[in-house]
Amino acid sequence: MLPVFSRVAGHRAWCAVLFWLVLTIAATLGLGGCSGGTDSVSGPPGIVAEQGWWIDRGGRAELADVQQISEWTPFSGLTTFGFGPEPIWFKFRLEGLSEQAPPLWIMRVLPAYLDELTFHDPASGRVLNAGRSVRPEGEMVSSINPSFPVPAMSQARDIYVRLNSVTTRLVLIDVLPYGEAAYLNRLQEWLFAALIALSAISVLWALTEWVISRESVVGLFAIKQLIATAWGVVAAGFARTLAGQQLPDGALTAAQSSLLPLTIAAGIAFVAALLNSYGPRRIWIRLLFGLVASFVLLPVLQFFDLTREARMVANFCLPLVFLCLFMTLASVIRRRSDQHVPRPLLIFYLCAYSLLLSVPALINLGALEGLLVAARPLEPPAAGLAAVPISPWEVLAVYASLISLMLDGFVMRILLMRRAYAQKQAQRATELELQRSEEESKARRRVSEEQSRLFAMLAHEMKTPLATLRMWVHAGSAGRPAMERAISDMNLIIERCVHTGQLTEQGLQPIAQAGDALEQTKAGIEASRDPGRFELRGSDGAAPILADMQMLSIVLGNLFDNAAKYSAPLSPIQVLVRAQARDRHPGWSWQISNVPGPAGMPEPARLFEKYYRSPGARHQSGSGLGLFLVRGLLDLMGGTIHFDARNGRAVFDVWLPATPEQL
Repeated sequence: MLPVFSRVAGHRAWCAVLFWLVLTIAATLGLGGCSGGTDSVSGPPGIVAEQGWWIDRGGRAELADVQQISEWTPFSGLTTFGFGPEPIWFKFRLEGLSEQAPPLWIMRVLPAYLDELTFHDPASGRVLNAGRSVRPEGEMVSSINPSFPVPAMSQARDIYVRLNSVTTRLVLIDVLPYGEAAYLNRLQEWLFAALIALSAISVLWALTEWVISRESVVGLFAIKQLIATAWGVVAAGFARTLAGQQLPDGALTAAQSSLLPLTIAAGIAFVAALLNSYGPRRIWIRLLFGLVASFVLLPVLQFFDLTREARMVANFCLPLVFLCLFMTLASVIRRRSDQHVPRPLLIFYLCAYSLLLSVPALINLGALEGLLVAARPLEPPAAGLAAVPISPWEVLAVYASLISLMLDGFVMRILLMRRAYAQKQAQRATELELQRSEEESKARRRVSEEQSRLFAMLAHEMKTPLATLRMWVHAGSAGRPAMERAISDMNLIIERCVHTGQLTEQGLQPIAQAGDALEQTKAGIEASRDPGRFELRGSDGAAPILADMQMLSIVLGNLFDNAAKYSAPLSPIQVLVRAQARDRHPGWSWQISNVPGPAGMPEPARLFEKYYRSPGARHQSGSGLGLFLVRGLLDLMGGTIHFDARNGRAVFDVWLPATPEQL
């Protein structure tokens, strides 16, 4: 059952990883697919006729200066300039629209973590500010994305956007009718809220598991996902919308700039701890934790006004991080280790995780054109500044980091849940093996104790008959009866040991034989040590019975011998044999009673225990096995035995079914 479940759990983990990738692409297509168009960023009926960008190398250009520029670089709506201090200006030529066109359009600028955006609409005289470093106000409060209202006009006009950000200058701008923009904003907010909630659930699960197990890998995962969730809240724009008006300027920039390297550091520490359980070479583990320390120290650069440089280093080092992770995994790829996350699954996970974080890092560093060339339309763009439709793959470039970090927690939680289940199964198997070993050890101890008690009993009980033989060996014919009795006692002890061993090992099985209960009783009395003391009473005529005659002989012989040895000297021993039905089953009963001798009455609660002998009976030879053997044989034959003290006599009541069906 365990291997089957392990295979099923492994398949589920693979499916979870595939689900992660599919959901990432689907979410991006959902966000970007609605924003395509024919002749502008927004889609038909488009309002943007031309668009382009210009870098302000001096950093001091005003709107009037920008309006005089004639050389603008065309762009498709998504572009990146890497990290740098220069402001970027964007120009959009808007067409004049008829009265049938939507009266209000919205310019959306993504991602939400851009620091400073200034919107200029010279025709309407409107200047608006937005961005992470600017407190949200007016129309921008309605969305996590910086959004600017663009009223439609009958005449063509130019509008401008100025960008200045310490983060990567990866920008996606589209101009959409108000209804479409509101729909896309709500869709984006719901998707990001769902991803952040999924990540928060992973945090709660990890914290719960860590409280229970105190396992370092789970604890590091909880820390990693907690920081990633906080970073997601800031990067997605929720923090700006919910608390931006209460926070001082620059607080969100400082928070995100600190959370990003800490997220990377926690992620490296978690994966390194997970890989460390596979026994990699120590040099790679040391290198990974050295990278952890480096990323933890990156936020310190903000105190020296090096926030932009810290972000550049964080993005630049991501490919190096994943290279080190793969080298660590490669160092154990051929080693045999009983791990609960299969190495192929771990390799696949690292490949997907590396792709979805390294590619955005390269884009953040300015490598957009080469990475997105396959996603661009095959047709060349129109001349001049004509707009090109936004591709869903370009939307993926903006959202890949956020989506992958949020979904990574879900996927890794699936892997850790599988790992936890496998660990519990392995622990259960270990506990069962330990329990089995303990039981075997107890059984061996019981056998050893049994053998020790048997040898001790034999050594003790053989002394009396041997002493009798030694005493009468020179007495000639006068000592013959005593010597024969001593030999008989030794034989009886040996036979009881043999029969008890067979009974304990379940080597005895009753065989139904036709016989006579009364005749078998008489034979047992004649074979006893003192036949003259027995008084037999029974039914006249035959007493037919189907039973194992040898077992019945052993039962009666032991009871008669026990009565003769432990009764008062020369006192009569009474034996009553009669037919008796129990629970409508015919059978025969024996009642053997005698007056106790010097040994006194036995203890009823322990009378049938193995090796039990009352303190007063230990001066006579005996094994302590007789009554234990009697009860065991009667159980095999379906009979019963009871002891009772009645009117100063020791009484044994035996019952045996008369037909083999009750055996």
